[in-house]
Amino acid sequence: MSNRAGQLAAVLATLTLALVPGTAWAHGPEGTERAYDLVRQAIALIVNTPDNMDSIADKVTDATEAADSSGVQIPLVKQAKKAMDAGDLHQTRALLEKSIGARVHTDTSEPVPIGQPAPVGADTGTVAAVDPMPGRNGLAGSDWIMLALSVVVGVGGIALSLKLRPRHLPHPGPASVK
Repeated sequence: MSNRAGQLAAVLATLTLALVPGTAWAHGPEGTERAYDLVRQAIALIVNTPDNMDSIADKVTDATEAADSSGVQIPLVKQAKKAMDAGDLHQTRALLEKSIGARVHTDTSEPVPIGQPAPVGADTGTVAAVDPMPGRNGLAGSDWIMLALSVVVGVGGIALSLKLRPRHLPHPGPASVK
């Protein structure tokens, strides 16, 4: 009887684990409370997805209301919010970068912050947000030639390995038992 009860308990436990949704404990609170992180996220959104105005506005607003505003000049963030409301993303980005002490973005040359030492050890981040690089066009004529040549060499290597493979070697399997 106890064997049957144990089996029933195991089945019920398995069904309970399979049917009851689990809670993901890996993540902490959804947002960050540091204005510095929120400003950097807003800059990243401006650089990578400039059409996503709602997300940018959320990050800038959250940065102005953040509990920890160390390392950020909040008046500049508020000015950036006004510039964003006016539709000037370039000015918004410049003010946000200035608010965290990064070199203000004026063009694509030298986007690295001024006066900051090279990152070492665990401190490998930077406050610079580099504009995305333009994509490369499709395959050109020489690219297709190299691709075809690579396929021919690969197929030739497979053919040679099959042709030159030794055929009559003793099998190293276990000896037969009589």
